[in-house]
Amino acid sequence: MCSSDLTLAPGETGAIEVRLASTCVSEIRGEAQLLSPFGSWPQAGPWTAGFIVGPGASTVARFEVSAGPTARPGEQWWAIVKVMYFGRLRYTEPVLVTIA
Repeated sequence: MCSSDLTLAPGETGAIEVRLASTCVSEIRGEAQLLSPFGSWPQAGPWTAGFIVGPGASTVARFEVSAGPTARPGEQWWAIVKVMYFGRLRYTEPVLVTIA
């Protein structure tokens, strides 16, 4: 499950979070990667985060998003988290980032 849309004022910082849960009987190791359009890259990070989820447990991958002090109100872009583990690949629903 990924966080809902994010609205930031110029100079503000927020986060996109995705909860990673396992129903397996062994731990899962993988990587979560934040994807967004060119031009938005300096406003978010880290771009990749490794994770380990124990059996029946969950964890949160967090990606910081900032709106620079000169960000234009009305600016919008999307972000998706790509989750890769043991040869499998999943994508979250898009999160809309809006500068208010």
